Amino acid sequence: MEGMSFFDLSGKVIVVTGGGRGLGKTMALALADAGAYTVIVDILISQAKEVAKEILQKSKRSFVICIRGF
Repeated sequence: MEGMSFFDLSGKVIVVTGGGRGLGKTMALALADAGAYTVIVDILISQAKEVAKEILQKSKRSFVICIRGF
């Protein structure tokens, strides 16, 4: 069943908080692979941009939002 997706998120927008590293990064990449437009939110812009770059290299769409603490 290689290459077969169990779910299709094409046309959906998914927001992943903490998407620049760890579990959030893994989820962002997996959701993008399922076809979602992925919005990556993180406090560290450099890490979020790296994840977005990985997603864009796979010809998927991504957007980064950096949130700073109070």
